Amino acid sequence: FFIKTTKDPALYILKMAKRSAENGDYAGGLFLINKSKQQFSTTKQYNEMMKVHNFELGFYNTFKRWKKHLKTTSNIVALGKMKIVEKELILEAVEKLKAHAGSLQKKIVRNNKSGFTKFVQNIYNNTLIYFDALIGLDRKFAYLYLYYQGETALSSKDYLRGKNYYKKSISFVLENKKESAKLAIAQKSIDSLLYMIEKSKDSAYLDTRFAYMANTTLFPTSKKSRAIYPRYFNLELKDNKHDQARVILNSYIANFKKDNKTQQVLYIGLVDSFIALRRTGVLAKTIKEMKSGFLSFKPIYIEKTEVTLGNILFKKFYKLEKSGD
Repeated sequence: FFIKTTKDPALYILKMAKRSAENGDYAGGLFLINKSKQQFSTTKQYNEMMKVHNFELGFYNTFKRWKKHLKTTSNIVALGKMKIVEKELILEAVEKLKAHAGSLQKKIVRNNKSGFTKFVQNIYNNTLIYFDALIGLDRKFAYLYLYYQGETALSSKDYLRGKNYYKKSISFVLENKKESAKLAIAQKSIDSLLYMIEKSKDSAYLDTRFAYMANTTLFPTSKKSRAIYPRYFNLELKDNKHDQARVILNSYIANFKKDNKTQQVLYIGLVDSFIALRRTGVLAKTIKEMKSGFLSFKPIYIEKTEVTLGNILFKKFYKLEKSGD
């Protein structure tokens, strides 16, 4: 009757369902919910449908029907993606799901003290699902929900999955506007990622490179970046990624001009790599650069590098001459 004759049918039906819930009548409340959803689906009253879904979240929470709670969450996300529901109703769902996900996180922390049981595993998996739902509904705060997923994984010692969540959160900040709130979360994510790398050696090299890149990109003048630049440089140099190593060194020089001695050592490492690989063309360019006053090298080092280049070239010409005979 209410569905067919009132302007806001969900309001009246949900009052009746709420009364059923307060009286402990799960079956009665569920009957009203299902009937209204069936009708709203037929009549394509999507705002009314979302009102029912939002009510369902509290209803199933009261009666601890977690499978139905998850199913409703999935329905809410699907409806939200259609972009035909009032924004206020989406925001209401987001607030309810945030509160629920937060309560599950607390349960994980409490129950983890007795070991990562099957019960905790189930809560853990569901928590991640709820944050996925929030990402789908509230995309602009995806970086925050991904960070929370990383924190959830960290508290459950799921380091491999946790690293991926932190990296996604950081990537979101790297790709979007660098607002102070986002940067604060990015810094926490980088710190947690570096901690997890120590705990999980899987893909440690790639994860470390990513963490170093993120920190020096987002916080180029920070104390932590100052310590990271030499490590990051050596990581790239070890793989003969000279161009990337040079980009890192340039950034280090631009942001910490007083670290001249350390920067000289890094540059010498680059020169030594060119020597080992017999890259005479690039080596000649580095000598020219040093002669121009770059990093204030002493003449004696430049002269030694010139002699080394001469020896390499001599050996090359001698070898060519010999092969020509």
